[in-house]
Amino acid sequence: MVSTTSKRRSSNLPARNRSYRTSDIVVVDADNNDDNNENTECTEKLISAMHTLSGIAGFVPLILTFVVKDYKIMFLSAFVVSLFNILVLNLILYKFGKTRTWPKVLDVIFAVMFGILMIITYSYPPSTAFLKNWSGVIILGAVAFGVGIMWFVFGRPFCQDNAADMVGIEALTHPLIRLNVRINTGFWLGLFTICALVQLPSGIIQSNGGDPQKAFTITNILVPILIVGGFLISFWVFPRYFRANVEKFAAPYEKEIDEWMLKHPDHKMSDPANRGDGYDADGNKIVVAVASEGEDVEESA
Repeated sequence: MVSTTSKRRSSNLPARNRSYRTSDIVVVDADNNDDNNENTECTEKLISAMHTLSGIAGFVPLILTFVVKDYKIMFLSAFVVSLFNILVLNLILYKFGKTRTWPKVLDVIFAVMFGILMIITYSYPPSTAFLKNWSGVIILGAVAFGVGIMWFVFGRPFCQDNAADMVGIEALTHPLIRLNVRINTGFWLGLFTICALVQLPSGIIQSNGGDPQKAFTITNILVPILIVGGFLISFWVFPRYFRANVEKFAAPYEKEIDEWMLKHPDHKMSDPANRGDGYDADGNKIVVAVASEGEDVEESA
């Protein structure tokens, strides 16, 4: 309708005016393109900010257990945050291609665990008296149990989610990436188990009528230190150690690594300069050398 009206009016105008109105339309289109570019840029900035936030948001439900004292509010808020991470934050990031896995394993563990605890505390209020003695053991023990179940039963070690975002889905099958994921997930499984066991003495003392204040004080200091220390080791110390000693880690998996590289020749982790000896489909060793003109030469042994 707009285009038809414009043609009728322009037929009664001098050529100069028709030319002016045409250029005016071009200017409007340029302004619209600028607006679209600005909107796209704002969207990208927002998504990038959400991606940065997601790294912290994943552990917020657990952090709430150290900050909130009322068990009903604690479990409700932790459950809501877990659902928000699954259904809003990480789902948006997944749709925009900023994260490669959905839902995140840790979010699922937290949502199930805090959902169950929320239902128990709201449907049976006297349970808060029991939780006063054993909440630390229950929460951290349940996290360790959830990590183990997702890993050994469903084949989803929770550290795999972070690895997928760093190296891509295809590289998750690389022997070194799988080793790195197993080490990190095993480390956190052990750490959560230790933190749960550290909480036991205070619960036992209070259940036996003793004064658990000293034990509670120790655990309230020790557990956060262990978790913060776990972050430093998992995200800073171990990655640097792994990269510095990658040849030692790779030594037991040389054949598997070479086979992976032959199956994924175009992947950046299959750089021929770093590939070394490989094996063909029949199990024959392939010696990869560099020819004088710089091309790879494969010889079957």
